[in-house]
Amino acid sequence: MKITVGIHNASEIENLALAGADEFFCGFVPKEWIRRFGPGTGPNRRELLGANVLTYQDLKYIIREAHRFSKKIFINFNAHYFPKDTLPLIKKMILKCIEYEADGITLADPGILFKLKDWKINANIILSGEIGIRNSYDINFFAKNFNISRIILPRYSCMWEVFIIISKIFY
Repeated sequence: MKITVGIHNASEIENLALAGADEFFCGFVPKEWIRRFGPGTGPNRRELLGANVLTYQDLKYIIREAHRFSKKIFINFNAHYFPKDTLPLIKKMILKCIEYEADGITLADPGILFKLKDWKINANIILSGEIGIRNSYDINFFAKNFNISRIILPRYSCMWEVFIIISKIFY
């Protein structure tokens, strides 16, 4: 079993790693986002600024700290939809995650998957439970067409739905 813990600053990593956390995730809302789009909406659906990493420098340091303890770290982009005017900044943010060697990005907007292809960006993708996977056809479609390494099923999935979905995955 892996234990994944949400964090918002690097000072949490050492104690959580020593306590047994296997990997981490965080939200990222750079000040550039806040200036352009305001603090009330964020790229990861955690609108509270204190719950997010707020600078590129901090993001780089958090990723480095996680790796110093041989732990993985994933950056969340859990918004259901990104308006067109946000896309240049989303692209920049994802490229920074890759440059800083984040272990993956979690996405909830299927449109961003297509944009990554258009932008020729190859990232390790985790599909968020917010993307709304409902059946094995969804999983097979995403796995066949995109660089998906993990899928998080929605929290509203019933146990029998999960069993059926898993039994019919053929990618």
